Amino acid sequence: GWSTEGEGAFALLSGAAPQNVHQQALRGIALCALGRGDRAAAKAQYERILGKAALGRGPGEHWAHGDYGWLLFEDKEFQAAREKLEQALHEAQNGTTYVTDSQVGEHQYRLGECYYAMRGRYRNDKKYAYQCFIEAARVEGHAQAPALAALGRYLDQVEKKPEAAARCFKKALALDPTLDIAGRVFSDTFEEE
Repeated sequence: GWSTEGEGAFALLSGAAPQNVHQQALRGIALCALGRGDRAAAKAQYERILGKAALGRGPGEHWAHGDYGWLLFEDKEFQAAREKLEQALHEAQNGTTYVTDSQVGEHQYRLGECYYAMRGRYRNDKKYAYQCFIEAARVEGHAQAPALAALGRYLDQVEKKPEAAARCFKKALALDPTLDIAGRVFSDTFEEE
């Protein structure tokens, strides 16, 4: 999550806005708080970053919306999480800051999980959870395997297509054999070949 010298140089050459070092420091504090298990302190740091952006005292970086939205999701505050995760994806795709395809994929995966948890049209209408999982599964990076597992879960539970789900679970496990959900669902539902 830290801005490296290479990322800064690439952003400068590509014309993207530079990374805000102060925000990255606040993010580091939030990540340390999470490491200690202090979710309230982590949320407070992200609220500080996003509050300054709301007041026009700094940019609202895509990762700040994404990280904060994911904390809200984990706390089952789905409506607030959806808003932040949608904002993260919007900020990442608007082209004003340096963002990698992997980061966009992570935002799509997280937003898909939020839509899926919200149920109803967000789960069943393909333009929400399904589309997010598909887009995230196409991007190589750390969110690809969980996105494939989530897509498999979607195909199994919503579409009722166990063969297609099994293919997604196999791909997810090939990328990351430690995935709990893919391994559990796959082993409980399908025989190994």
